[in-house]
Amino acid sequence: MALSRAENFLYIANINLNSVSAFSVAADGSLTAVAGSPFPIAVTGSGPTALATGASDHFLYVVNQVTSNISIMTINSTTGALAEILGSPFAVTGSGTTPATGTGPNYVVLDSTGSFLYVTCTTSNNLFGFSVDANTGKLDALTNSPYTTGTNPSLSLVNSTGNTLFVINPGSKNISFFTINSDGTLTSITDNSLSTPTAASSLAFTH
Repeated sequence: MALSRAENFLYIANINLNSVSAFSVAADGSLTAVAGSPFPIAVTGSGPTALATGASDHFLYVVNQVTSNISIMTINSTTGALAEILGSPFAVTGSGTTPATGTGPNYVVLDSTGSFLYVTCTTSNNLFGFSVDANTGKLDALTNSPYTTGTNPSLSLVNSTGNTLFVINPGSKNISFFTINSDGTLTSITDNSLSTPTAASSLAFTH
């Protein structure tokens, strides 16, 4: 589920229907289905599990766990309707001449500026980072991506200042944390394996 940054549209991933439902949000919090909802993702994308909206609310990013790719959809700023961009979905791949491919992507988060996007992959046990093209919405792999996490990474969270990324690893019962550099690349913080008493499943910050 993802709320637009303007908080006027709400999107819900329908994992079994391979679609995204869209709702307009009234001032009192009531929801109205957007015309045309639910919006299907391309047939080459399957198992949508996580959503994130771009900084300007122009794009919605949909992580497809079954097919290990990312669907990118434009958001109509007036109606909230969605339309998949040309070439979508895109594989979750890293940088370099022989880039690694992520499997089992299950969560997506953007930094506080919306310039960088990060995807956790629970099967390949790593974290992929991308720069975001503000005009097209397309993604480019960051240098040294993917980044190593614990086992079965799931949820991730960026702090409000945008300089630290936290990842829950239920399989290894710990939390990985990284410094977000100015170019979006990640640096593993020394001794970044804070243990959790059980297989934790959620993260939250106070404000």
